Amino acid sequence: MDQHAPHTLEITTSGHTPRHCLSLGMGVESVAILMRWIHEPHSRDFDLDDLVVISAMTGDEFASTATDMEDIVLPAMRDAGIRYVQVGRNRLHTTKSGDGATVFSDTTTPTRLYIDGDYSLSAELLSAGTLPQLGGARKCSARAKGAVLDAIIARITAGQPFQHYIGFHTGEMTRVRRDQAYNTALRTGRYPLLDWGWSRTDAADYLRRTTGRAFTKSCCTYCPFALATATGRTNTLERYRREPDAGARALFVEHVSLCLNPRQGLMGDQRLVDTVATAGLTEVLTRFHHKIETTEHAIYEVRRIARPRTGASPMIARSVRRCTPAPARPCTTNSPHCPAAQSSQPTASPEWSYANATTPPGGPSSSTSPHPTWSPTNNAPSSNPGGHTPPNPCSCSPCEEDTPATTHPRQNTAHPPTG
Repeated sequence: MDQHAPHTLEITTSGHTPRHCLSLGMGVESVAILMRWIHEPHSRDFDLDDLVVISAMTGDEFASTATDMEDIVLPAMRDAGIRYVQVGRNRLHTTKSGDGATVFSDTTTPTRLYIDGDYSLSAELLSAGTLPQLGGARKCSARAKGAVLDAIIARITAGQPFQHYIGFHTGEMTRVRRDQAYNTALRTGRYPLLDWGWSRTDAADYLRRTTGRAFTKSCCTYCPFALATATGRTNTLERYRREPDAGARALFVEHVSLCLNPRQGLMGDQRLVDTVATAGLTEVLTRFHHKIETTEHAIYEVRRIARPRTGASPMIARSVRRCTPAPARPCTTNSPHCPAAQSSQPTASPEWSYANATTPPGGPSSSTSPHPTWSPTNNAPSSNPGGHTPPNPCSCSPCEEDTPATTHPRQNTAHPPTG
């Protein structure tokens, strides 16, 4: 696993233009497809020199995924001479032409996995003080993976018709139908696991038989979909036990979101940090609290507005402003929210860092009135400079940042701006 990826490479567009493209998500399903194509030529209707395999890095995968790829999959691709392209975002938005995308590697002899990416999904979430949402379209995946893949695949296929293979299994027909809506005159979605009648279990069993290894789910360490079922939670907690840094990172991402909105956690009404504590993952908690204690905090003013809509959930808008303390003069009010009345370098305490709603004293409000809240400033909500006065006439300095409200059609859930 390489920690130092090149900033960008140019995609090879000269010579043969591949007509078959496999999106390799590095999980059980897509890896099973690739390994069967390599070991069982009759399972495909094309030559491997007409195939390009491409992965988009979110920057937040478990280390075990990189280990599986580097131990098993990359050597198999090298031996078969399969072209493997690794890409990822280097900024928030990626254009259709590929601006904002980094090409880490484009080779038929891959030896390393650029699992850390360039601009991680967690960097986006922390800068916005939000989390991926369950339900509806998987916008986090579409943004961190889909937009990058579409741009790079278009460049690789150079305007020629191509078959796009995706690892949807027999239990994912809704996702299949959604993907088919993206077919064009050039792009045709293909789903080998459906053609073979394979479920996820079938794919996992095949990999175990052919590689001797039990491949794990490929996902971000804080993926709410992986935490949505009892089995998923059990598997994720076991991975945190083996990779405590991954668990601590997930807790920190959730914590920052909850500081700005106590209803926006990774597990609905439950809190991941409480689940981790119940599971006895003390090393994960220790590393999480160390992260909190060594991260600068600040006070933020959070405003929310809910606009009713006929026949739909209210439109929620949120504005976040950061207030900073001014050490020049003492606090002249008794406001518990005044940063001058607190330490200039506040740190988390267990009493508020993981108990109940996981919010500090004076946590965020769900009303439309301004309400200050403590929050870590590490990758804190981004905004534009402004000169605004805080709600209390104490020694708080003027809010140095102002974020315009953004709207999201999701009831009782506030999302900060991500633009």
